[in-house]
Amino acid sequence: MTENTEAKSTSTEANDNTAVLVDGRTDVEKLVELLPMGERTELDYKETLDLRNNHDALEFVKDAVSMANHYPGGYFIIGAHEDGTPSDRADGTSWSQFDGAKLTAKIQKYIDAPLVALSNVHELEGHTYCLICIHSLEDGLPIPFSKYGGCRDDEGNDKTVFRKGEILRRDGAGNDYIQYQQWGNILARHDEDVRRDERKRIDGLVESLTDALSLNGKVPPLVPEMSEEALFDALTANFEQENSKVIKRYAHMLAHSIDDGNENRISLLASIGCFAVHYSNDEVLQAVEEHLYSIYRAELRKNTRNAYDIANAIYEIGSAMVRAERWELINPLVNRPVEVSSTYTYASWVRECQVEASNSNMYPKNGSGMMISVCLDEIKNHKLLRPDCIGIETVDQWEKVNDYVLDSLCSFDILYCLCVYVAGDGRAGAYPACIYYQQKRVSLVLERLFAKDDSMRRELLPNASDQEIATGYAELRKIMSTEGGGRGWHFLYDLSVNIERFMNENRGSTNGERSAQDIMF
Repeated sequence: MTENTEAKSTSTEANDNTAVLVDGRTDVEKLVELLPMGERTELDYKETLDLRNNHDALEFVKDAVSMANHYPGGYFIIGAHEDGTPSDRADGTSWSQFDGAKLTAKIQKYIDAPLVALSNVHELEGHTYCLICIHSLEDGLPIPFSKYGGCRDDEGNDKTVFRKGEILRRDGAGNDYIQYQQWGNILARHDEDVRRDERKRIDGLVESLTDALSLNGKVPPLVPEMSEEALFDALTANFEQENSKVIKRYAHMLAHSIDDGNENRISLLASIGCFAVHYSNDEVLQAVEEHLYSIYRAELRKNTRNAYDIANAIYEIGSAMVRAERWELINPLVNRPVEVSSTYTYASWVRECQVEASNSNMYPKNGSGMMISVCLDEIKNHKLLRPDCIGIETVDQWEKVNDYVLDSLCSFDILYCLCVYVAGDGRAGAYPACIYYQQKRVSLVLERLFAKDDSMRRELLPNASDQEIATGYAELRKIMSTEGGGRGWHFLYDLSVNIERFMNENRGSTNGERSAQDIMF
């Protein structure tokens, strides 16, 4: 392909309007995602905090409860300025005080609600931070303080931090009392729970119907209004009985009702795609891809939300391809060139979706691995997107497959980028979001890709020679070095024997480029 020109937003401001994804993760990769975002409703930076000081402890309790009262909650980063840069004031901080159980005990002392704090301390570029997650209660109801919170100031005067019965809610970078006009938004989550409970009875009837039909050798119908549980069972039955015509008709119905105001139609198409990968039904998979592409071409610039949803759908289907080791499906999925002007062509529709979503503040404009986090959270919360992960119903069960799914998302990301740089046709390349994650997320798939056994390479890029793959990977490696190397975070580096052997055999001295050992990215 031609020389790459990144089609990223020109804005380098850290503080944009991107919403923080409150997914409960407190790993170092989540810290990397959050640090450059800037303080906002769901994110509070504190240069230092001493919970042994009664006033500081009460202020933290107030902030934590206020954060929880703005669904879905948010994060605290201890050890950083408001712009996310490290604070020298954190030097000497006793980091053991931020143990999650200790924080939870301090909070629950002043409320009658099972609010929990999750935390982790991390070293990053020579600085220490603590990342704390406060997730709202599932019912979405606000939490009042059950006790008075007061202390004496440095001059011995009584100081009130909060009172019994007060309900505080975080708004922007501060806390305030709940206002009348906020109650509709506050109760929306509770109303959603009520509707979910109402559907349980219907789900039970649908499940009974599904069982009865299965006993008679028939399959349950597929309709847009089905709940997730009912649809999961119905799709499973239809795919197991290879009822492709019914499934394709359902996908067609979803695709052509995209304007009905049902925002989850693209996600449902992604679910059908994930089922199709899992059941090796390439006929249905191709139909889903064509529907998504048609929606993309017709609706992208009318509704930028579609760009965000389609990018996520492609990653969710792509990660299923990785988990199923269907390497031959990846290049046809991602390499669809799009001409946006007489002089500019995106090599991949994925990239245009990402750029449009970023320009609409759905992803941070200054670069981020957030889109992978978004997909991970969607897969976690929607079993329709992970039919290959059976029996995952609780948080503990999800933790057993979290790394497996995250690795598959990062692996798809780098394979998608490689396919674009090797076989793409256009000026705008691909942005490797996986550079914001640990190298181990992609190391296994790269080891296999560049092994002496070339079976995976031939499946992934059947029309490309090893020399062309080496050239494309070298170009991608430059992008990864530029984007990841300057931050000193968890970026990729090539010290693999397989990779360096492959690069040396197919590009000699890599045409004068520095070796991977010299670059160390």
